[in-house]
Amino acid sequence: MIGEGQPLSFAPDAAGWRALLSPAFAVSLVYVSYAYSGWNAAVYVTGEIENPRRNLSRILLAGTAVVLLLYVGLNYVFLRSTPLGELKGQLEVGFVAATSLFGHLGGRLMGGVIAALLVSTISSMVFAGPRIVQTMGEDMPALRFLAPKSRAGIPVRALALQTVITLAFILKPSFQGVLVYAGFVLNLFTFLTVLGLIVLRWRQPNLLRPYRAWGYPFTPLVFLVLSGWTLAFILTEKPIESLYGLATLAVGGLVYFLTTRLEASPTT
Repeated sequence: MIGEGQPLSFAPDAAGWRALLSPAFAVSLVYVSYAYSGWNAAVYVTGEIENPRRNLSRILLAGTAVVLLLYVGLNYVFLRSTPLGELKGQLEVGFVAATSLFGHLGGRLMGGVIAALLVSTISSMVFAGPRIVQTMGEDMPALRFLAPKSRAGIPVRALALQTVITLAFILKPSFQGVLVYAGFVLNLFTFLTVLGLIVLRWRQPNLLRPYRAWGYPFTPLVFLVLSGWTLAFILTEKPIESLYGLATLAVGGLVYFLTTRLEASPTT
């Protein structure tokens, strides 16, 4: 309402379709995916959710819908209020748009608000992330040392491990490289998870399933096609970050292989 109102057209044209099929657009989806990366965080704390069979799907659908509306609405404000030339190539898009709307002082104030919101995002992932490591420790005896909780229910050792990994990322000189690397790994694991759903349905068709995949098999297949397309372009355009991601997957696979072999070996 405050902005001058930049001309916008959402009708697709030839240039727009070419951009959608370009490697640059595929790589850009890595950054976009971070806006939605919290939609599945409730899964990490399923053991602490009341009646998860009923409530988990509701949480995921409601959370995704809210994030979708907020994300699209916020980007509409950015595009509507600020000339595209000023937004092009900028990392701090929120700061640029706020400066265009409210002036330099208002932009600095909004930049501080955005920074505070990022801190809250970090806080939520500090809460949710170690639960994954803790669950790994509960599932795999060789990693059992990561499973213990404090009296307050905090997975202290898993939290310490996540802290070490986080500090290692901070020491990396290229923040953009860390984003691409992490985004590649996240997309790869999501791809493998959805692929595992199809494999499990095929191998164990009679398995009890408290959670249903809506639109199966079409929705998982569409997701796999789009995710595979993105991963292929990331491998082509960002080979170094992608190789680091594949190396991470290889190390994880090696740890899993060794721990499962250790568990299967006969005890004396």
